Amino acid sequence: MDRKQEARIGFDAPLAGASASREQAQAAGADSNLGSAGAGTLQVEDLINYGFLPEFVGRFPVHAKLAALTQDQMVHVMTTPRNALLKQYQALFAADGVSLQLTTGAVDAIAEQADRSKTGARGLRTIVEQALNDAMYNLTNWRSRGVTHVIVTAETITEGRPPMLYPEPVEQLTAEATGAEGADAATEDDKEEDEQTAATG
Repeated sequence: MDRKQEARIGFDAPLAGASASREQAQAAGADSNLGSAGAGTLQVEDLINYGFLPEFVGRFPVHAKLAALTQDQMVHVMTTPRNALLKQYQALFAADGVSLQLTTGAVDAIAEQADRSKTGARGLRTIVEQALNDAMYNLTNWRSRGVTHVIVTAETITEGRPPMLYPEPVEQLTAEATGAEGADAATEDDKEEDEQTAATG
């Protein structure tokens, strides 16, 4: 941040003239971003020049400069901590007896989308929720049809494709078909009993 530039906000702030160059506007926009490159240590003058009231800045006992998370750091946030985001979803799937797995490409795609949208770590949950929303809705049905593993790939995140299911879901028989099969089985049992009775007599 240029400590000598005079920039103000508020009612008395001078309006930028039409003669302001595009480079200056871009520099001001880049300087207001989280983690912008500038002086290594944040000073009180920086906050005042940015537009904060000196009385307000004086109430802060500690001043620190934040930097935006990199994609590798967002992958770490999703996977490593004890209560990491992906571990939470894996626990939700495990409650229904299904194992949730994400490929390396899927995790990288989530971090890339969050980095592109500039939402940081807080945007990771939104991306994962959108990708797994339909899967969580159908989870009970899949489990009753024999599915034990749900695998999320990069295409699930980037293209909205459904996740891979293993093993393939077994088609459920309708109640009428189940009843018909039961009746046929009972008929076969009756025939066998009649044959055994006739042979004994």
